[in-house]
Amino acid sequence: MPRSIPAKIPEKTSIFDLCYDKGKNFWPNWTQTVEKYIVPTGGEYNTIIVPTSDSIRNNYFLHRSVKAKQHILICGSTGTGKTVNIISELNRYYFNMEYTNLTTSFSG
Repeated sequence: MPRSIPAKIPEKTSIFDLCYDKGKNFWPNWTQTVEKYIVPTGGEYNTIIVPTSDSIRNNYFLHRSVKAKQHILICGSTGTGKTVNIISELNRYYFNMEYTNLTTSFSG
């Protein structure tokens, strides 16, 4: 049965930029759900992955899908960092004896 949630969504904001915090009855931006990113001292340019609303949201659904043992398809415009971000997350959290991954890229 659907029910209403008495939480206000900020004006002039896309719903895709927000997630719902049930405990606080609040709609924070995805970037508010992770620690502030600080570029590592001496970090090489090609190793820096700055979290964005899109990457944080994609990572959230990636982790949920892995835990539920469900496949996931991440799609979007070419060159936005999806592959780099997803491979980074898979290598960071799921590169072990329990998990493996197969990466296939399509470009039109």
